[in-house]
Amino acid sequence: MISKNRDIRSPVKHFYEFGPFRLDAERLRLTRDGEIVPLSRKVLESLLVLVRNPGKALERDELMRAVWGDTVVEDANLTVAISHLRKILEANGAEYIETIPRVGYRFIATVREVLEEPAPLIIEKRTVSRTVVEEEEIYPESQPVLEKQQSITARQLPPSAQRRAFGRTGLVTTATIIVTIAMVIGFFWMRGETKKTASSAVGIKSIAVLPLTNIGSNTDDEYLADGIADVLTTRLSGLSALNVRPTKTTLAYKKTSLDPLAAGRELQVDAVLVGSAQRVDDRVRVTLRLLKIGDQSTVWAGQFDEKLSDLLVMQDAIAEQVVAALSLRLSDNESQQLAHRYTADADAQHLYLRGLYYWNTRREYDKAATYFSMALERDPNFALAHVGLGQVLATGEETLKAEASIREALRLDPNLAEAHAALGFFLMFVQWKWDEAERELKQANDLKPGYVQTHQWYALLLAIRKRFPEAEAEMKRGLELDPTSTNLNAAMGEILYYARDYDQAVAYCQKALLVDPDSRFGHEHLVAIYFKKGLEAATVTELAKWHLLGMKMASGQSDERLKQRTEAAAKLGLRSLLQLRVADLKENDAKARSPFWLAHAYAMLGDKEQALHWLDQAVNLPNHSLSIAFIGIDPVFDDLRDDKRFQMVLQRMNLA
Repeated sequence: MISKNRDIRSPVKHFYEFGPFRLDAERLRLTRDGEIVPLSRKVLESLLVLVRNPGKALERDELMRAVWGDTVVEDANLTVAISHLRKILEANGAEYIETIPRVGYRFIATVREVLEEPAPLIIEKRTVSRTVVEEEEIYPESQPVLEKQQSITARQLPPSAQRRAFGRTGLVTTATIIVTIAMVIGFFWMRGETKKTASSAVGIKSIAVLPLTNIGSNTDDEYLADGIADVLTTRLSGLSALNVRPTKTTLAYKKTSLDPLAAGRELQVDAVLVGSAQRVDDRVRVTLRLLKIGDQSTVWAGQFDEKLSDLLVMQDAIAEQVVAALSLRLSDNESQQLAHRYTADADAQHLYLRGLYYWNTRREYDKAATYFSMALERDPNFALAHVGLGQVLATGEETLKAEASIREALRLDPNLAEAHAALGFFLMFVQWKWDEAERELKQANDLKPGYVQTHQWYALLLAIRKRFPEAEAEMKRGLELDPTSTNLNAAMGEILYYARDYDQAVAYCQKALLVDPDSRFGHEHLVAIYFKKGLEAATVTELAKWHLLGMKMASGQSDERLKQRTEAAAKLGLRSLLQLRVADLKENDAKARSPFWLAHAYAMLGDKEQALHWLDQAVNLPNHSLSIAFIGIDPVFDDLRDDKRFQMVLQRMNLA
């Protein structure tokens, strides 16, 4: 049945224009030169309040009430929103938002208000048998939890489908009405979800960003999934109110089928961030969920779909929304650091993420160095890429280039904690400049207390300087941030071994091996501990495992013949196994940095002359073993300490 036609008009369209931007007040959409600028709803609402009051000083509380109403959220949400707006609006140098200290903000750009009246629209009222509304799917492979920003979209059916659905009379779509109703329902749902999120986020003091699942058959895109998770981990670890498990620890869960909540319990965190990433042509799609371990609730969920060239925008949005969901109170400095971009070049960021992938997985260091270098060719001012390149080069023979790259990062960003930590590591293990190394590591700790790696390196430096109580306290601070870390537990065992607390040292090394049975460091330290405790059988068992892992790493492949020879020597006892180790180290001299480890083996054999000979060789190598830094405190070398030649080695290392 068809009724008479009606002439109706849509509401007057309301815009605010400033610079190259246009803000649609009704649809809450920002465009730059006609292109949509992707921003979250709360950021857009903050902008709308500002542009409606140009030149007026708006207090923070006034802005909070206008945007969040009676919802209980931290004022850090406003700080993050304003920071994100500044980054988008002021990318070309123009100023739009002025901060009024201890008061609030003011929109200082010229705003032009535009009203547009649309042409009349003729609507034919018809009776319909049914209406088809489809929910827009971003991820057909999965059904993620509804995001607070989710919308419902009505699609126009093709003519043939319309005939099947509505009969021969045809139908003019009623999608506009349906979407309006859905938006009203969504508004009240969102308000309820926001309140629920604010309360469910209470008590979250620690978090792990688990590796994102790479959806699709292209394994080459794994770097993208891993990189997005690593960048978010790096940003969140700069927040003092949050303990964040480092990427090195969470990567262990990349190939596991363990339930995310179970992984969170293993990692001893309050919440985990899980999700997936998918590359489709020139776009990347990410879906995320923040799960609270205690009550197994979903605190927040988000979906993001951007062009690859807009990956930086996506990373900003993810960090902003996760922090808002956690209801964290941020200092001004933390807000700035959270919103800080180290490069504006999307291609440089992609290359950096590829380098990070190879560096974090500790394989193919040459590829990591290549990608970091390519990123720097795109953007020579990319400080984090300089740090990455410096760390990779420091593991090889190009130590001068390593130092230059790290110092360039500090020149570009004197407050970059990762650069100070990397320089401290370099000064300590490569150049043996202990005072300078300590200054850099302390500064890195001050700048970013949540950066776990600094605590480990600084604790080892304190041990080298025989300040064992301080070293143990520093390592405990690292373990508070990452209690299940294989490397940190093994390092604590190492420090306790140097302090001659052998029983406690064994306990920490065994804890490390429970997490990773193939931890080279765990087995390495147990060899020395059991040797000093006089437990020959236990020493042989651990030495066989450590030797096989080390030789496999040096040769790059598993050698069945090596395994058979090692097992045969182990049956003959400790001395035979040490002699086999000496032979294999000499055979793999170039790759294993063997002079130091030969000295170590000869010291265990009680051959003082050979031990001193190889120590002298080791200390003069430009690419010496990093472990030589510990000879001043390692009990294995106790029998050599009174010899003048040993004292000369210590003097060469500034340890006398």
